[in-house]
Parts: sequence; C-alpha cells; structure tokens
Amino acid sequence: MSVPESAPALEAFRLMDARHINGLAIVSDAGRLTGNISARDLKLFVKHIDFDRLLQPVGEFVKQLRQSSIDIMSPTITVFPAATFDHVVGKLAATKVHRIFVVDDEAHFRPIRVVSLVDVLALALHK
Repeated sequence: MSVPESAPALEAFRLMDARHINGLAIVSDAGRLTGNISARDLKLFVKHIDFDRLLQPVGEFVKQLRQSSIDIMSPTITVFPAATFDHVVGKLAATKVHRIFVVDDEAHFRPIRVVSLVDVLALALHK
C-alpha cells in the first residue's frame, strides 16, 4: 500500500484507517519509494495538534513532523525481492524498525510489498 507524496496527509491516515494498517509507503509521481508514514507519526502529531498540517502534502508533513522531534527518526529501510529471510530479520534487528519495504529494483525503486515484524513472527511460529 502506498500514497503519493503529494497527497494530503489526511488522505494517508484515512487510507490507513480504511485498510486497518499502521503504515504506508510514500511514493513519488513516478512510483519511486521516497519515505513512509505510520501510526507512530500520528502519535507524534497528536502531541502537537495543528489540523491545518493535515492538509499538507504527506511527504512534507512527515518531513516537518520528524524534524520537529528527535525521538522519531525512523528511516525507510528497503530490500530487493531476492533478499533472504535471514537478511530481512538482520535488517529489522539492526535498524530497530517495524517494517521493511521490498522494492522492485535499483532503477525504479517502486515498493512492491512490505515485511513487518508481525510477518516475521508468524513465519517463525509456523516453522
């Protein structure tokens, strides 16, 4: 799931609510992954509510939100489709993020799926 970086932040949160998910990829007009928005961003926004900011393009909203807070500098972590389970788990552990975006290739960098901590746990429990 992704949202264009030019879409209002409010639309990103509406999509997350409608799909019952807690994170989205942010993509450029060309579909290239440029960032992410998550429930963590919403929690930070609620601490300093300014409803006008919800109308900002989501790319700008996230940039400003994260610049205003030192405790939420969560980068967008990616892997390519050929990444192994061990590689993905290693990246999750090393970066302490909740999700990793799988991108199609270096040239286009389009998100094609996401792997979350819940996905890793589910796979580990079924092995």
